[in-house]
Amino acid sequence: MREFVAVAHPMFAFNASALKQQALMFRRVAIPTLSDILSATHEDTKDTRSTLEWLKEVGIVFEPTARPKLKLSTPEYESTRDLLVEDGKSLIEFLFGLRVEELVSARTDEKKMAEVRKKLEVARMESVLLAAINEGNKLVENAKSLATNLTRLFSIELREIDHLDAHPILPDEFVSFESTNPATKHEVVRIVLNALPIPDEKTPWEQIIEYREDPSSHDKFLDLRQWMSEIARGDLTPQEVEEKLEYLLSRYRRHMEIHKLKSNTTMLQTMVVTTADVLGNLAGFQWGKAAQTLFSLKHRQVNLLEGELTAEGSEVAYLMKAREIFA
Repeated sequence: MREFVAVAHPMFAFNASALKQQALMFRRVAIPTLSDILSATHEDTKDTRSTLEWLKEVGIVFEPTARPKLKLSTPEYESTRDLLVEDGKSLIEFLFGLRVEELVSARTDEKKMAEVRKKLEVARMESVLLAAINEGNKLVENAKSLATNLTRLFSIELREIDHLDAHPILPDEFVSFESTNPATKHEVVRIVLNALPIPDEKTPWEQIIEYREDPSSHDKFLDLRQWMSEIARGDLTPQEVEEKLEYLLSRYRRHMEIHKLKSNTTMLQTMVVTTADVLGNLAGFQWGKAAQTLFSLKHRQVNLLEGELTAEGSEVAYLMKAREIFA
């Protein structure tokens, strides 16, 4: 069985609650810009860097390797891949090593602008960045879009090269899979779990590791994942959908209590590849109030890359709330 790993959007590196949740769900968490974050010198991220360094040492987080010469069938992302490595130098080293707020503030501060320019060693990237700095909002959107693209791209590479069961974890607030090309549109069902138990923010990492070391912990989220796949394949009747989820969530919560993990609840969304026939059957069923408190299902047509378009019942991405990151 392939190792089940998350590829976290870089912004989740600064969200302890999100990382703890992902550590319970997945065996490891890949952070594409981990080395850039760890090499930063900002005093206000000192604690975050210390935690990430420790998580790297104990094998919970790792940094995926960029492979710019890899020829995947993802033409939409060729330009993004070109930005990853040029002459062996990471071109996003400064982008996520510096905070977006600092880059935006450089518009009106000549000293900060000089510091930013000093970090830009590649002329093409410099022209792109400096153009964006002149429009603060555009810079923020460009940074978000690039980070999302990189997260999806690394997930594909880890699956196809390293043979990991890798999936992107993206902030729901600004994720877009829109495309004007009808050839890339595919049917997915967006499954929303309304009350997934997650560790309390104050839960120490030592307790998270203790939970992970229990062999019986490994299958708790995998069972929920299997439930999602069964929905997308049309394997469950509406009654089975509701009853099975209620049982799995209760078991998930009880197992956290056994390990004395204080928990809150959060909303987790997943996009799963499906077919029009399955979507039609789901749309025609009237879910009861009890079911609606547990989950919701929505039909979507989204832009998928070839590396993401696998057999029905496979996840495209997990979407998490991250509004507090950008507050």
